[in-house]
Amino acid sequence: MKKKFALFGMMILLVMAAVACGAEPVTVGDQVMTREAQATEAAVEREEEIAEKRSLLERIAPPDTNVDEAPVGNQHDAGMVYEFEALPPNGGVHNPTWQKCQVYDEPVKPQHAIHSMEHGAVWIAYQPDLDEGTVSDIEKLARRQPFALVSPYPNLQSALVLTAWGIQMEADSPDDPRVQLFLDAYLNGPQTPEPGATCTTGTTETVALES
Repeated sequence: MKKKFALFGMMILLVMAAVACGAEPVTVGDQVMTREAQATEAAVEREEEIAEKRSLLERIAPPDTNVDEAPVGNQHDAGMVYEFEALPPNGGVHNPTWQKCQVYDEPVKPQHAIHSMEHGAVWIAYQPDLDEGTVSDIEKLARRQPFALVSPYPNLQSALVLTAWGIQMEADSPDDPRVQLFLDAYLNGPQTPEPGATCTTGTTETVALES
């Protein structure tokens, strides 16, 4: 009984100290917590949830450990010629200017998109001839996501391809549950070579689709 009273008294003292410091207490179940403690607990739970999603995705789309940046002084060669291939590049040599993360209705230059992925972007590329409804659903995936880059991409064999630095996954529909898993796990995720860099600025240059 004395231990219970001692524990109760300690909890009251902690709450009083938190209130004295300006932290407003809240009740969670049968526990009294400050809003700061509640936010910390929620953040930990969120990180654990994302870690589970990454673990699942690594079995579906394993990271490419062979993707490296070129040596400093050579990696930002703006004069390089980049060709569209069957799949978007998932990292490597790139232009010094990154692509602004937003939705585009024409292809973007890979050398800019690679730099965006270096900043933490997920590039959602889709087949240019998809119907408007599907394209609209793909664009909704990027809503309110400052590190999402969406654009059509020539010659894709799948409806859409999601690419983060060193990680890539193909999908036949934006409704594929793996798509949201990928975004949750890798938008500004742990694969980012330059964490803290922005993607809300940058070039908005595009390439006209061939008719």
